[in-house]
Amino acid sequence: MVLGLLVFASSIVYENRPAFFVSASGLLYGAGYFFCAPAFDFRFLYWTVLASYLSTILLLRTKVPK
Repeated sequence: MVLGLLVFASSIVYENRPAFFVSASGLLYGAGYFFCAPAFDFRFLYWTVLASYLSTILLLRTKVPK
């Protein structure tokens, strides 16, 4: 979740729309389970972890403006 938050904030700063939407999707999906998960299992957060990694890759592929 921390990686997702960092990528989410960085994608706003660098104006990377794909990374923004993928990280927002993962964070919103994980936030729903934060309050009402029936158990603390990794199977509930597969998409959150995958979205964090994918949005990190998308963010790193962005060219930083000079």
